[in-house]
Amino acid sequence: MQMLAYNIPGFTGSNIPLPALRRMVEMDWITAVKESSGNQAYFAEVVDLCRDSDTAVMQGHEPHMAWGLTLGAAGVVPVCANYEPQTFVRIVTAAREGDRHAMEKAQARADLVRDTLSVATPAWLAGIVYAMGALGFGTGRPIPPLGPLRAAQRQRIDRFQPAPPLPFSIPPPADTLKN
Repeated sequence: MQMLAYNIPGFTGSNIPLPALRRMVEMDWITAVKESSGNQAYFAEVVDLCRDSDTAVMQGHEPHMAWGLTLGAAGVVPVCANYEPQTFVRIVTAAREGDRHAMEKAQARADLVRDTLSVATPAWLAGIVYAMGALGFGTGRPIPPLGPLRAAQRQRIDRFQPAPPLPFSIPPPADTLKN
């Protein structure tokens, strides 16, 4: 069975202990790690821990996408890509091409998307749900325990314009996710 270890202490209350993650990698129990803590030191340790294995490390914290790719992440898994995938494709493509300027420009756009959609902090997911509804995906109404956005929060998202789509699709390299 192929599994992914998902470190998201903002929802679980704790990080996956590094010795436990090391054991999962050594036993070949996982094919990837999605690291969404925002803790750069922890992320760097995860990348180092997985470097000589077949376990891919994915950056899940939007503000650190470009940094994580530069450090050695195999890819990104950002929640805001549901709303504007082209921006995150641009970050990954620029990283693969070694185009630091394009990567930083796309990261700045990703930060703007995240800041705009995360209007309901700490229940930021309500902003994502509302924005997806505005694009025609779902109802736009979060379910409990998340509450609805206030009028000012909805207006902020309504005024935001998604970036234009990419002119073509870019296939990932064959070794993006290791088997």
